[in-house]
Amino acid sequence: MDINSIAVIDIEAITAPWWKEVEEEADLKFPPLPSWLPCVIGCWAVDLPKGGSLSYASHTAYGEPGDISWEKAALVDVGEVIQTSDIVVTFNGRSYDMPLLQLRALATATPWAFWERYKQRYPNYYNPLLHIDLAEMLTDYGAGTRFKLDYLIKMVDEHSTSHIAGKGDMDGSKVEETWQQPGGPEKVKAYCDDDVKRTLQLYIRWMYIHGDASKEDVKRWVLQLDEV
Repeated sequence: MDINSIAVIDIEAITAPWWKEVEEEADLKFPPLPSWLPCVIGCWAVDLPKGGSLSYASHTAYGEPGDISWEKAALVDVGEVIQTSDIVVTFNGRSYDMPLLQLRALATATPWAFWERYKQRYPNYYNPLLHIDLAEMLTDYGAGTRFKLDYLIKMVDEHSTSHIAGKGDMDGSKVEETWQQPGGPEKVKAYCDDDVKRTLQLYIRWMYIHGDASKEDVKRWVLQLDEV
């Protein structure tokens, strides 16, 4: 598949106030998708020209969870990035990020019809995918056990001369606590952008093993991302 432009997406969110009222009654290990309010919608529009240099533009937006004004504008912006990209790349995005975006479009009355018409979103044997969820691709669509993004980074780092920064002591479970602290929103936004970058770094390596990029292109793009 000839890939030049990609949209890399990651979302940070906290649970809605109403969820805390029903959490014990629901008795679920993980809150359901409708209970999440995005605080950061991370999106990079990335160009990977064969034989050329990587370039990207960050469309990451953040604001108070539940504030429709910023969220609606972010959904429109991300939708435009998706529609002008060859593919969407996520980590665990098919079960979380992308359906959450669609739910938030429903909640904020933001047009999102393009996603339902977005052909080849799901795996099949005949057509290339337009949504690459690395968590699914690398477990053969659930045949293998799911793992955290940080574990994948540690594995790759063992065999690579180019380091991918891990998550450190920050993860999604600490987003709400961090958000409430002084300077917290900026920290969560930076964490989300870092996750977008990590996903992109791993996807570029994935391109090589699947024959979508040459060794020379991958090496050049990885080195360029090291400077970001």
